[in-house]
Amino acid sequence: MPLFSSFKRSKAPVAPQNIDKTKQQALSAKHSGTDSYNKPPARLQRKLEFPRTYRNIDSDKKEIRLLRLFPAKNEDDPLQCTTQVICLQSRKIPAYETISYCWGKDPGEGWMQIDGIRELVPGSAERVLRRMRSQTQERLLWIDAISINQCNTAEKGDQVAFMCDIYQRGDHNLIWLTPPDKYKYTPTEARSILNSLQAVKTNIKRATGGKFRSLMNNPAGTETQNGRLLDASIDLKSLQLLFQSEWFRRLWVAQEAALSQQSTCHFGPCKFPLSDILDAAAWLLYNGLMLPPPMRKQRGLWAARSMWYILDRRNNPDTDLFMAYVLTQNFEATEARDHVYALMGLFKDQQPHLRLRGLLLRPKYTKPLPEVFRDATRACVEDSRNLQALQFVEPSKVPAGYPSWTLLFDAGLSGRDADPICKLGNGFRADGNATCYVMFDEPDTLKARGADIDGIEEYSPTFSSAKSWTNGDHAKLMGQVGSMIRKRRPGKDWINELGLVLVAGHNTSRDRTVVDDFAAFLRYSKQYPTQRLAVPEGQQHDEKNRAGRWYSRFEQTMYGRKFFMTRGGLAGIGPPNMKSGDRIVVLCGGSVPFVMRSTGRKREYVLIGVCYVFGLMQGEFKDYFVAEWMSVR
Repeated sequence: MPLFSSFKRSKAPVAPQNIDKTKQQALSAKHSGTDSYNKPPARLQRKLEFPRTYRNIDSDKKEIRLLRLFPAKNEDDPLQCTTQVICLQSRKIPAYETISYCWGKDPGEGWMQIDGIRELVPGSAERVLRRMRSQTQERLLWIDAISINQCNTAEKGDQVAFMCDIYQRGDHNLIWLTPPDKYKYTPTEARSILNSLQAVKTNIKRATGGKFRSLMNNPAGTETQNGRLLDASIDLKSLQLLFQSEWFRRLWVAQEAALSQQSTCHFGPCKFPLSDILDAAAWLLYNGLMLPPPMRKQRGLWAARSMWYILDRRNNPDTDLFMAYVLTQNFEATEARDHVYALMGLFKDQQPHLRLRGLLLRPKYTKPLPEVFRDATRACVEDSRNLQALQFVEPSKVPAGYPSWTLLFDAGLSGRDADPICKLGNGFRADGNATCYVMFDEPDTLKARGADIDGIEEYSPTFSSAKSWTNGDHAKLMGQVGSMIRKRRPGKDWINELGLVLVAGHNTSRDRTVVDDFAAFLRYSKQYPTQRLAVPEGQQHDEKNRAGRWYSRFEQTMYGRKFFMTRGGLAGIGPPNMKSGDRIVVLCGGSVPFVMRSTGRKREYVLIGVCYVFGLMQGEFKDYFVAEWMSVR
């Protein structure tokens, strides 16, 4: 899991493994690159392939198919439509609306009359068209399940390539918030949700005085994230029901919502602006301690908040491909490649001036998955102008056949890293703000300038959760890591340094005044060896609370990691897969050091992970080393 995440952008210009096979078996199958594109269910696919035919369209001219849906007075009346092909490159095009919805894991089957022929379509598409059908007038609609020939891989890739244009040129985006499986919303529940959204809107206006967006984007305002600003009379149960919708968790909807001129959500008999829902999500999590625990963990709620940041272009002008990846890591997509392709429209829309290598990332569903993820990682590095992307790579999970520096875009985040926006690491600049230069002379090799600092000599076992540990267990662990330092620092005072290393230089308040807390932890552990150390409560300066404050950060920082000492006496913490002989490397453009493993060739490595090294986090390497070109494979 990532140890650090810094979103400080470098303004510098950008110049043009050994994997354990047993551990990788499951992941290799998942990421083999042979998985199929997002097909309909097998039974439905067979029926769609024949006898239904599609008129060919010219994707080079950005032609798309629209459905002219005829009105009907009764909901149960048969669906009838005709198709119309338009060219998005034309100056004048007919006004049309787009539809955003979830196919569902098992969309079922439905029927509708298309161009006079009764055709089989996904059941979820039939249901959403019935919901959007007018009683009095025709509607010109674009809906992916029918407008794109889902059985034509080439056409699908071509259409996905300009999906951003489809949604941007549309007049209006219609969002259907599909209810969870086997559950149907009542009109009363829908109206309750509508009332709750209005109550949140009023609460935001009164509590922030019209400064809502600046408050949400201001890290200095985090001290108010304690629930005190949330109106206690708001019906949270109805909002919890709203965020159960699968729509919020689907990756493609982030692009669809961000690119559309205007989006309206349809929920039962009610409808409301998407912006009201996203504002509510941001506000609820800003005051998250007042939410019921199940609601605080709702993936739909967190996804909606991520969408809020994506849509808020005015206060987030620097959102690039890497930031879009960070914000959408926990969204879902059926096809692994879509974790890259769905981001391209967002990236193109928000940063059209960046030199994205469009040919490398053009949607192509026959392209091997390792190449898709490799090229997307490359784009993240080149266009963010730093090596932040490498801090999110988990090389121990990268399957054989991938470069070790490849981001697995479909991997998501683990439970302890569920909030990438608030991760530790903003204060570090291990490279001393050195100019970031990278080259990709070979597709699988990242070349960057940096310095090989030292080799790892000794390390501790991987730290696992210690909820059942007594203070005696804590003291024993401190003795083990302390003895490793003592071997290389005989007669020197290293206690304060150890306290900093084991929390990566930070306590729970994210400042660096941890020495007193660590001293309290050592005293408390020694004085009460049979007791357990609880999370801090009560008075701030109480001995137990100060000890608990340090230990809380220690457990978060060290979980799944190892303490190590280098041959030269540097102390640090690093990834669980590191070994003796691995190298500590600082790369220009990286805010933290990296653990690398030599391939046996001069200055050629594979990435093992990120690390914290005491005395190397603020550019100190510049005083002793000269940066050289090195290769990471």
